[in-house]
Amino acid sequence: MDEAGPDVTDQWFAANLMEARKRAGLSQKAVAGQMREAGYRWYPQTVSRVEAGEQAIRVGEAFALARITGTTAEALARPPQAAQDVFELRQATGKVWQARSEAQFAEARYAEAREALAAMLAALREAGKAGALAEQVADAEHALEGEVT
Repeated sequence: MDEAGPDVTDQWFAANLMEARKRAGLSQKAVAGQMREAGYRWYPQTVSRVEAGEQAIRVGEAFALARITGTTAEALARPPQAAQDVFELRQATGKVWQARSEAQFAEARYAEAREALAAMLAALREAGKAGALAEQVADAEHALEGEVT
């Protein structure tokens, strides 16, 4: 973490909290409500005072605020550009994890569809119906040959 005095770090925290809250699309009222749900006696005025640098917070509150706004307590206490970098990095990382999850799900659906098509082709051949559907069977076989890269 960048070294700075407590006053500067408090100023960074206040400014970064406001930016993180706005990026998260949260109002001061929404943050206060989530802080109350987390067990803290917070109100919209509390959020306003903290963002203005007029009220100090406890460590537990810092971690709760970070969770609520989608960042880390350490990032909130960094210089504003570093806090922005942390936020963007966390967003990009989240997108990669989401895309990976979606790709795994799609891969499973693809495997299931291939298995179902292979079973249907086998049933058509066994029933002696594949010859009458030669063009469609060829298309199906071609689909089974294709591999996703």
